[in-house]
Amino acid sequence: MKLIIYNESNCRSVKIGAATIRIRRESGVIALSKRSIEIIGAKAGDRVYFLQDETRPKDWYIMKTQSIDGFKLREYNKSKGRKALLLNNSATVHKIMESLAITEKTIAFHIASQATEHEGTNLYAILTSKPLK
Repeated sequence: MKLIIYNESNCRSVKIGAATIRIRRESGVIALSKRSIEIIGAKAGDRVYFLQDETRPKDWYIMKTQSIDGFKLREYNKSKGRKALLLNNSATVHKIMESLAITEKTIAFHIASQATEHEGTNLYAILTSKPLK
């Protein structure tokens, strides 16, 4: 008999209430969970940037911005009354997935609960080392 073990490390799933970001390749949708919204301090109508570390291309961040160039967040009411914020941008989705060599159509990541300060700006790390299914 050859058994396969399924556990937390090889069956990562998104838990309700977790601070996550979900990315969908085909539609170019990027969705922030309610907890992520709280951590970042975002609301519908706010704008965000996604940032990639040039020296560590697998390291990605999200930050709020006042710039009109930022991606505008809109509200999306999920099932059971849970709310999320989302945006559409296929180019960003493809860049993220390409940099991480992800082939799945949909993937999720946790977002750091503490900001990283960079040049006076709060950046929130997208924890790309352990993708969620």
